[in-house]
This record gives sequence, structure tokens and C-alpha cells, in this order.
Amino acid sequence: MPFDHRGLSPSTLSVPLILRSPGLQAGMELEEPVRQIDLGRTLLDLAGLGASEFPGRSLSAALRASSDPRPRFALESFALSASVRLEDWMLVMKLRLRSGERRALRHAVFLYDVRDDPDLERNVASKHPEKAAELRRLLVEWLMRAEPTGWSSAAALPDEEVEEQLAALGYASGEGQVVEGFLDPECACRRCEAFR
Repeated sequence: MPFDHRGLSPSTLSVPLILRSPGLQAGMELEEPVRQIDLGRTLLDLAGLGASEFPGRSLSAALRASSDPRPRFALESFALSASVRLEDWMLVMKLRLRSGERRALRHAVFLYDVRDDPDLERNVASKHPEKAAELRRLLVEWLMRAEPTGWSSAAALPDEEVEEQLAALGYASGEGQVVEGFLDPECACRRCEAFR
């Protein structure tokens, strides 16, 4: 899968971070994934502004957290797809369609064994239906818990030229704006019915 700054693949979701600061112990490593917003919280803490209102959690707190495997969720821009990764398994589910995609792909589930298939080339959902169902359930529950944060709205949106430049770099898809609701939990389409 080519790296194009879009989509939900290990190449776009697993980006190494190296952080050096007088407030951090040298040589500390964290295997657990963190969010970009956690970096902001950490930088505020390191700058002595830990009491500042900002979402996320400090990476120093994450370094002390339990190492039990936890699901790692991601949502593609404009809610086109969502994914969950748990240990060596990754499930990607289509939520909305891009222009020109076949309607049959809506709510399609793709399961990958990332250890054996890091490029996500072989959908093994039909070979491992129990694992696909387990991860899909986790993903749908996560999507249903999502609350509006207001992060998707900005006081000043980029002008059309800037948006075109961002799209050319792969940082914007031009597929639309804010999406209301990610998935109807009562959806009765053929793909959702297969997991009831």
C-alpha cells in the first residue's frame, strides 16, 4: 500500500516519535500507541503549563501505565473508514464511500493479520470470522461512544487554494465536511446483518 497520508494502514497510523527534554528520563521507551493530542499535553507539562486546559494525556503518565494490550482505534478523515488494531490483528470498516466507489463496499469489513501481512494486502475476514466479529463489535462500540468535540470546526477555514494544496499533498481529501453520526447501530444492510 503506497504511503499517501490517507487511509488506515500501519504506514499512516504507526509513526515513531522521539522526544528529548530535560523533564524526561533518557532511554525510556513506550510500545503503547499514543495520539497526536497526547504530544500537545506532554509539551505543556514539560513547559510547566500542566494546569492548562488541553485534551490528551501526558506521555510521562503513559510510560507508567499498564502494558496490557488495548485496542487502538482510528478514524479516517471525513469518517470514510474506521479501524481497530488489537495486538497483531487490524480490522478496517468502510463507513462512507469515496466518489465513484461501488455501493457494495459500504460497511465492508477487512481483517488483516498485520504480523504476516504488514502491507494489508490479504483480507482474512472469511478465514477468521470470530476475530472479525470481535473486532467489529469493539469498533462499533467505540464509534457509538463518540461525542462531538468541536475539534472539526475551526474559526477560520482554509481558503480554496490552500485546501487544494493540502489535497495535493494527501492531507485533505476534498470529500466533504463534518459528518453527522458514524454508523447506525441498527443498520440492516447485508454486511452489517452478517455480524448479528
